[in-house]
Amino acid sequence: MSLTNFSNIKAAEVQLKLQSIWAEPSTSKDYTPRANALTVVLENQTATIQELESSDTKRDVSVKWVDFCGDTAEDGADTDTCVNEKASEGAPKKKDYALDIFVTDKFSVASEELEGAVISYDEIVATGLAAKIKNILEKFNAKVVAAIEANKGANPYTTGIGTVDNDTNKVTTIVDTNYKAETVIPYLAQVSELNRSNSTFLLDGGNLFQDYMKATANMNNADGKLAGTLYDALPYRHDLFGFAANSLSDSAYLIDKGSLAIANRAKWPTLQQISGAKDGGWTHTSTGNFMRYSIPVDISSLPKMTFLNQGSLAKRSLMIDVQHSVVCHSDGKIYPTWTLKLRAAVLPNPLRCSATNTGIIKLKKVSA
Repeated sequence: MSLTNFSNIKAAEVQLKLQSIWAEPSTSKDYTPRANALTVVLENQTATIQELESSDTKRDVSVKWVDFCGDTAEDGADTDTCVNEKASEGAPKKKDYALDIFVTDKFSVASEELEGAVISYDEIVATGLAAKIKNILEKFNAKVVAAIEANKGANPYTTGIGTVDNDTNKVTTIVDTNYKAETVIPYLAQVSELNRSNSTFLLDGGNLFQDYMKATANMNNADGKLAGTLYDALPYRHDLFGFAANSLSDSAYLIDKGSLAIANRAKWPTLQQISGAKDGGWTHTSTGNFMRYSIPVDISSLPKMTFLNQGSLAKRSLMIDVQHSVVCHSDGKIYPTWTLKLRAAVLPNPLRCSATNTGIIKLKKVSA
């Protein structure tokens, strides 16, 4: 079958092949995205912004709320009053949101190259899609890490093992001799308490990776359970690739559950929605022919991460738009082409009483 005869039915068959590329050990190494920061934000996301994610309408969203953050409690008396008095009012607030991240990649295959190909049509297209999805998600993952860095707040615990800079840099530095579970995690427990946090996790750029591995191996050792037990108390996550892309491998973040949310919108219909469409889903125009559809990327199918129960992902898929077209190039060859685009946003939680308490605290390992 020629690549120029691509249809919505063939696209669905290729999608199945794409899943097998991620599952097969011989191909998953090269084509599976490493996107742990993205995964952990989705795992801990509590907000849904359906208006931003509607495929039917492109919308910006204005979130309006009233906060009652002031401490207005006061000493009273045992006697009650029948007088109805006006109380203090909440402060009206507003935050505008819109999808502002658009990551794209594309590939082409000359039809003539198929004549001597030793792999099947489905494998050629599926491998191309897998490679571009990997590029897109890893670039988006780096943007998620950048958003975490951009939304870091102040550390309320200004003593202990950390040297706290709550001004320009908003970072707590900890010397390498203290950078291990036995000292860092009890310290972070007190930081969390003073930050009024209820549920936190630690996202690490790699400094605690080996310490964590040793702690889990020592869990069966009667004298070595302390570090592993501490890691049980504070869920540990890591992202070596996304942090490195942002030059943050020496850093980690203590993050409140729900501090960030990811919104994602597919502009074009799914393959199921265009099933049975005229001409196999193709649209014919005066400037060329194309087929537009969207495909889901199941985040739970990405490589498993330390301490992550994949079943806990509240939002399991991201949607990526795909445009397939046929290009006649100046070299005389016909190039079926696939262009992929992710439309998304990484949104901080606006419903907080303090501008400096963002639910994200940055740690950095330094030499003693």
